[in-house]
Amino acid sequence: LVSAALFLGAFSTGSAPLSLDHLAILIPVLLFHEAGHWLAMRTFGYRNLRMFFIPFFGAAVSGRHYNVPAWKKAVVSLMGPVPGIVGGAILGSAGLVLGKPLLLQIAMTALILNGLNLLPILPLDGGWVVQAILGSRSVLFEVVFRVLALGALFAIGFFLHDTPLLVLGGLMLVT
Repeated sequence: LVSAALFLGAFSTGSAPLSLDHLAILIPVLLFHEAGHWLAMRTFGYRNLRMFFIPFFGAAVSGRHYNVPAWKKAVVSLMGPVPGIVGGAILGSAGLVLGKPLLLQIAMTALILNGLNLLPILPLDGGWVVQAILGSRSVLFEVVFRVLALGALFAIGFFLHDTPLLVLGGLMLVT
């Protein structure tokens, strides 16, 4: 709840604040996305599960795992964006058929957020899928992939003048 309050505060103030209408759509879309990760983690026996919001970035679920096979890690990563894309497509179709702009707005938010999350860039879910499937087989590939993902994150942050992405890139560089 504290992280959700900080998230709301971060996005409702600042240089480009989001309206309450946008936040009322964004937060349930993020919750649905993260609930998919949480459910998969719980199914695969992860411990100490926590869901939290990250101001300026989104939300995340964390948990401990011991000797989880790479394919299970990939499934956990996919269980956020895939249900979000399916749900967004269903809502979008319903919005078109029923002529409901609100459903279309929710659908577009879900499709964009979850679609971008599948990009193969760490720390996005697509990056974790690539990391789990290919990085677990080769330490060299893991290092090269992380360096390329870091470079992409810095480049996107630089060209979009997006300070939070640059900060995230800096945090990734430390790790």
